[in-house]
Amino acid sequence: MPMIKLKDILTEGYDLVSDRDYLPALKNIVTNLRRFKTAKILYRGFKAVVPRKNNTQLPFVLVNNIEERDFKGMHNLVAKRTIAGLRHKYEFKHSPVFASFDKNNAKKFGEPYIFIPKGWFEAFQNPNIPDIGLIKTADFQYDIQDLVNGYEKTLSSHISKEAIIDIKQYYLIKPEHIKRMSSDKINIGDVKTYPELLKIIERLIEIEEDRIQRAGPRAFAGPFRIFQSPKYDPAKKLKVLMRSEDLKILKADIQRMLNIEISPGVSAASVNSQDGYYITTPSLDYWDNVSISKVQDAFKQANQKTTELEFEYQDLDDHDEETDQRKWESSIIFTVKPKGTQ
Repeated sequence: MPMIKLKDILTEGYDLVSDRDYLPALKNIVTNLRRFKTAKILYRGFKAVVPRKNNTQLPFVLVNNIEERDFKGMHNLVAKRTIAGLRHKYEFKHSPVFASFDKNNAKKFGEPYIFIPKGWFEAFQNPNIPDIGLIKTADFQYDIQDLVNGYEKTLSSHISKEAIIDIKQYYLIKPEHIKRMSSDKINIGDVKTYPELLKIIERLIEIEEDRIQRAGPRAFAGPFRIFQSPKYDPAKKLKVLMRSEDLKILKADIQRMLNIEISPGVSAASVNSQDGYYITTPSLDYWDNVSISKVQDAFKQANQKTTELEFEYQDLDDHDEETDQRKWESSIIFTVKPKGTQ
């Protein structure tokens, strides 16, 4: 049975909520969640390529529903014509967005994220169509206009598993990320409704506000805050650093300035009793004054481009070998802190 995938129908823009906007975004989500008194949670599959940083680092993304764009992959004529008829009848302001009350159905189109409308929206459901993508074009026996007329302007899990939504922006939250960002023991699988989710997000706000109050005015929100405190496990810091797009910027500038090979990974080091890191440079044996100056310039240039992290050049090590055949590659040693902190 052919199924039209949502990723084929829709091409959407999206923004990762930056660490600095973490708390304001949580408060915005709470404002939008308070509109739902009893509604069950909607899910949407999401597997877009994230250009700026790995989305697993962040608890949510803000999706911008791009207007005036062409549909893609409309090989299912029933879906194509029904959607076109629905848009015409109800004069959609934006391209239609699909969401499902069935988490398992959302998995067919990517990671199942919780769908939270931002601002104005209208939802449409047809009690006779649990999933428009499951209708086979070859044996379709109904009139398209009958399908269109069957849609109601409503949002209820009792009517249909699928909702077609006219909306400009919405948040997507990965359930596992909510659990990770909270210090409380949360069984996210038990959260079935938006009011239940609201209580959890309100608790996340309390946790974040308390942390900021204790940390002072220079506090940094979001996952990269771990670089502010020595109490976090160095291995966890290294894992977060490896996922950072800012690290890619630094490595690219080092390669460009020195025109040398550098290792794909980063290793942990101790620098003046604090957590540090080093990148090996196997194609270079010794650091001369010119190379040292270029490395320092690479750090300066990278820090002008990074958005979340600031890299502090510390030292260099030359290639070294011992008589027992142990050897150490030359390396660049540095420390990391969230941008904007002392």
